Amino acid sequence: MDEHALRKLLDRAAGGHEESSAELMRQLGPFVLRAVRIHLPRKSHLRQIFDSDDIIQSVFADFFIGARAGDIRFRGVGQLNTLLQRMAKHKVIDKVRNLNAEWRALETVWIEGRCLPQANNHPSPGDKMGSREVYSQIRSLMTENERQIADLRSQGRTFPEIAALLSPTKGKELNPNTLRMTLERAMARIREQLSHGKED
Repeated sequence: MDEHALRKLLDRAAGGHEESSAELMRQLGPFVLRAVRIHLPRKSHLRQIFDSDDIIQSVFADFFIGARAGDIRFRGVGQLNTLLQRMAKHKVIDKVRNLNAEWRALETVWIEGRCLPQANNHPSPGDKMGSREVYSQIRSLMTENERQIADLRSQGRTFPEIAALLSPTKGKELNPNTLRMTLERAMARIREQLSHGKED
């Protein structure tokens, strides 16, 4: 696609023409996907937290907002691809930064036993990653036993209370300190899995 055709398509998409928006995403989506995958390596556990398609949708949502506002400037298709890839990179960086903030908030609940602070960030219109989804995805990286402890901590239960609740189901008396260490080890393991997109 030459620059003239691309600009016409972009103008129609910025005006709310859905078919033009879909065509732009079809033409340029692969470049965005490539950038996302570079920053979310195949073996990284971050891929279990962040869905590539959601990130692409979020990038294009921001892109079309910028286009409607007249903020999208480029010379040639190559420069536009570079712009979209840069937007995808920063979107991934922002999501990882938000994940780290959510992680610290969960630590205050699960380990320190303090109330979860209210989120003060304001995601862009295309951003679907919220606290509940982060919580759910982090839980998915836990064992069943770890999830039980984490869920009860989220309900405000102390470790002695959790021990009393779970002991009958385990058929033995559980030590509160052991439960705390189990949760701390789980969090340390997941933190290592998620940090910097590290591979196994």
